[in-house]
Amino acid sequence: MATNESAMYDMLSEEDLVGLGPAAKESGSVHSFAEALNLLDRYPWYRLLALDVHPEYLDEVVRAVAERSDPITAARWLLKFAGSVAVLTGAGVSAESGIRHSAATVAIADTPLQDLARLKVSPRSKLVWTWYEERRRTIALARPNDGHYAICRIEERSPFSR
Repeated sequence: MATNESAMYDMLSEEDLVGLGPAAKESGSVHSFAEALNLLDRYPWYRLLALDVHPEYLDEVVRAVAERSDPITAARWLLKFAGSVAVLTGAGVSAESGIRHSAATVAIADTPLQDLARLKVSPRSKLVWTWYEERRRTIALARPNDGHYAICRIEERSPFSR
């Protein structure tokens, strides 16, 4: 079975064509994954996002992309073909929105948060309620940042969110 490599040239930008030389009209079939990669490596194939990859070769293809590209391109491939994605963040993801993590919040009544934790203050204490009210107000006024929107875009692409 022969392949038409000139079709791939039509999909590449002028920048991607620099240094490639003329397109081969046809190449023979390959008999291994390594041979297929050698053929593909004539072109910047990893910059194109595949529509699908056979499950049997997915790990090898993603590994090959990671070896040949930058971290962003590799992440795009991983997200495209991941069965599921878990996003683990800390409080820092909201810091850009002005929500400081609790250990960094301002002191309440001139008492640093670390000291409040050690004081064994009653949960009904005005000091505790003042602290929580300030947190609630800060969060209510905050707006999502680019990190929040990126997580939403990942979630929207998930087959489980539909």
